[in-house]
Amino acid sequence: MKVCSQCKKNYYDETLEFCLDDGSRLSKIDDKNNELLTAAKIKSEFENTRAETVFLNNSPITKRSDLPETQPAILQTLTQKKENLKQNVATTSQKFLEVSPIVLALAHNYWQWLYLFKRSSAPLSEFLTSYNFIVWILLFLSGLMFGVFSLKYSRNKGFAITALVVMAINLILSIVPK
Repeated sequence: MKVCSQCKKNYYDETLEFCLDDGSRLSKIDDKNNELLTAAKIKSEFENTRAETVFLNNSPITKRSDLPETQPAILQTLTQKKENLKQNVATTSQKFLEVSPIVLALAHNYWQWLYLFKRSSAPLSEFLTSYNFIVWILLFLSGLMFGVFSLKYSRNKGFAITALVVMAINLILSIVPK
């Protein structure tokens, strides 16, 4: 219990530090003797306490090493949370690995339809160094790379196969003259 030194109001909430009426700092009251506890009194009582034998489950405990260990339960909980986090990251990575090839293949398909089929009759050297062709080739190579990687390492290979087929069709359509 705590009491306000100004208005003498009692507070039973141990978490309060200041009086709600006048804002003064609250002082602790010893419930046994009903006297004000000061920092010096608390310190002297703490220093005067002796190590006593405590019984837990009918077995004496005289030192800290005799206390039952709560650490393994905490470590087990933390280990379980860590494993769950690893599993979530692995699942997310797996989904990214499965979906990225088809996304790149569709982006490549769109870029090819939008820019390469509407190219002008510029010389080949000028076309091969153009921004449109460089983006097209980068999308093609990254889609191919992710497709092969996904085909090798992912569980669901359907997206990888579909992406590689789309990339092959795009390549054939870009090579075959109109």
